[in-house]
Amino acid sequence: MSIRSVYALVLLLADQGSIGYLASNWSQPQVIPEHDEDIREMVAWALSHHSQTGRAPSRGALEERYTDVLERHQIDLDVEPEDTIQEVLETLHGNWVRLKGGEWSTTLASEVAQAPISERVAAFQRVAAAIVADGLSLQPRSSCVDLRESGPDLMALHREAQEREGEPRGIVFGLDAVDRHTQGVWPGELAINLAYAKMGKSRLMDKAAYRTWEQQDELVGLWTMENSILMTQLYLACEALGLDSDEFYRKGLRFEHVPLMEEWVHDVLEKADVPLFIFGPSDSMLFTPESIVSQARARDVKRLFLDQLTYMSAASAGEKGYQKRWEELKAILRSLYGLLSTGSEPLACMLNHQVNREGAKEMLKTGKLQAFHGSEGVSVEQFCTFLFGLQATQDQMDLGQRTLAMLASRRVPPRDFDLMWRLDQGLIEVLPDPIDYEAISS
Repeated sequence: MSIRSVYALVLLLADQGSIGYLASNWSQPQVIPEHDEDIREMVAWALSHHSQTGRAPSRGALEERYTDVLERHQIDLDVEPEDTIQEVLETLHGNWVRLKGGEWSTTLASEVAQAPISERVAAFQRVAAAIVADGLSLQPRSSCVDLRESGPDLMALHREAQEREGEPRGIVFGLDAVDRHTQGVWPGELAINLAYAKMGKSRLMDKAAYRTWEQQDELVGLWTMENSILMTQLYLACEALGLDSDEFYRKGLRFEHVPLMEEWVHDVLEKADVPLFIFGPSDSMLFTPESIVSQARARDVKRLFLDQLTYMSAASAGEKGYQKRWEELKAILRSLYGLLSTGSEPLACMLNHQVNREGAKEMLKTGKLQAFHGSEGVSVEQFCTFLFGLQATQDQMDLGQRTLAMLASRRVPPRDFDLMWRLDQGLIEVLPDPIDYEAISS
């Protein structure tokens, strides 16, 4: 067992991101060797502290409570760890498996040799089952949990909800009625926006990205694969200030809008505590889930906005490749959905996706989209927490309106939201519910 890995594990207990990852992926304390029983106790206490408070213990608290342990192992908490929590766990698990593998080899040979010929198959199966059970014990809590151990997770969810006081978390649209209903797109979740070309899905995503950055005070990354970076900057500014982007693009700012822009740049952009990164099209990099998430984690981005699925590629197609484009899109979604929940902290993501021609015809005729209307015929709802459809009849579009429909939802009941859609005024907002006069009169 690597002493260095145990040492690094202790150093990471006071790091918020590391203790959060450890809480989700810690499996068996046995991966810490028996002669380090006091380190096991220290890790257990740190995890309990995180479970009760939602925070990592401070270095001061660890030093005060475990002075003797730190001195005995000659661990200095002021030293910055060189390894990440993922690397530390991989090493501890790998070393434990190597140790147990030797023990199981001996046990298997002994059990089979001592068993009568008629019982050797049963002996082999018995040992094999025990080996599998040992392997399964290393599964992270994010993939398998014993209900009897659910108390800390449920209480942590309770505390987090109380602290929010009903406010959404993660990704928001900046549309109050929608955000109150969904409570936001949470870390580890994927929301997909389905819309036909030129319906405004990029503008809706730009609004969500800006309002998430403004309201949640989290690092945001916006991957604009279709529009240029400059065009996206223009749209974000018009969302912030309520300006007509088409007029701005063609004629520049009106005289009375120049001071508004200067004030916004000075008071908001230049004084913001966290960045909003805009990643544009690149000839040198494919937009794969792996490359995007790697970029995000390298810059500590917590909220991802991807515009759009059509421009993404799968990292690997295997030896045979993908026979159909829908097979590749499905692989992209499966990979992206999995990557959002891995790493030291889960990521929240919103992804745009194009509607096929049949869906566009159906929408113009009935004003409705269906979950199966995604381009290339790929089924997307199985990979997301929310599937939204940005839809409208021709009459709605003539009136400057859209409907944001929840085509699928795992966490809250689906409902539709009628939107005022006046980009000439920099305006996208939820219309009030129509008055039900019959219900009032009855």
